[in-house]
Amino acid sequence: MDYKQHGLRAWLIAHDLISVSALEDKAGIPRDTLRHFKKDRMAVPQKHIENLEKVLFDYGYRPS
Repeated sequence: MDYKQHGLRAWLIAHDLISVSALEDKAGIPRDTLRHFKKDRMAVPQKHIENLEKVLFDYGYRPS
C-alpha cells in the first residue's frame, strides 16, 4: 500500500458512517474490497482508485 492509499484508508476509517457497500457499488469496485482495505488486509487495486476518489470527492475527500 502506498502513501496515497494510507491517507485514503485513514479518511474512510474516520468517516465510518459512509456505507462501504454503497460506495463500492457507486465506484464500480468489487464487493468487500473496501472492507478488506479498511482492515489493512489488502490495498485497493490501482485501476479503482480514480473512480473511488471521484465518488468520495462529493463527501469531502481530497487526495493528498
